[in-house]
This record gives sequence, C-alpha cells and structure tokens, in this order.
Amino acid sequence: MPDSPATPDSLDRNVAVARRIILEVIDQSKLELAHELVTADYVEHRPNGDGPNGVEGLKAWIQTAHKGFPDWRHEITGVVAQGERVVLRSTLRGTHRGEFQGIQPTGKQIEQFGYDEMRIVDGKMVEHWGEYDWLGFYQQLGVVPDDVGK
Repeated sequence: MPDSPATPDSLDRNVAVARRIILEVIDQSKLELAHELVTADYVEHRPNGDGPNGVEGLKAWIQTAHKGFPDWRHEITGVVAQGERVVLRSTLRGTHRGEFQGIQPTGKQIEQFGYDEMRIVDGKMVEHWGEYDWLGFYQQLGVVPDDVGK
C-alpha cells in the first residue's frame, strides 16, 4: 500500500510519535501510552517471522524485555521520515539482570545497534520493522563465541 502524501507538519508529528514509542513506551515501560500511540491491531514484521502483533503483543514483549534488562534504554542517533514512514537509527544499552530468552542473568552490559521503521497513520503506529545486531548481542552475553560471524 503506498504511503499517503506528507506535509512538514505531518512528518514532524510522525517523528514525534515514533520517538515517544521508543523513548517512553518501550524504554520507560509506559504501557498506558501504547493505546494512544499504537493501533490495537498493528503488525510486527521480523526477519525470523512476524509477531508479536497488536498492542497487547507489544506490551507483553516490553514487559519481557524489561524483566531481562530493567535499565534498557535507546539512544536515537538518526531519523529519516518520508510519507507515513519513520526510520530511527539507535544504540540500545542495558544490563542483563533477569532471565531473557531463556538466558539466565549474566550481569553483563550490552550495547546493540539497530534500526526501527514505523508506518504511522493518524498519529498511531500501524506497522513496525526492526533490525538489530542480535549476533553481537548474544556475543556480548557470552552465549555465542566472539569469532562466530567473522
């Protein structure tokens, strides 16, 4: 589906929504804002398969992430916006203090680089694509050898 035309004001609004989703809903775990900024049936696109879909799936994922990394925070280092789409480049940092994806807490700090692309319509995210350095993430936790992928 093609994006609708954008105006400078709508691009600014879309960027503001994308930033709030990352910095407030995800990083600060302000789950009550999710219903304001994300459609109930939003679609999550992932390289290894879709999901979790919908605002409730997003909220569950945020809770899981924060159990593993209670100090999980993004530093947004770049933004590109066109039409309904906003792409944020960021560095994610946190300390592995709880179980995450079956990995028991290591106490290690991680630094993960990645991109989030959001399609935002009428002030709400309707689709998301994300790509982060998961190999580097698992190497930093010590569950994948450092020489893998080199």
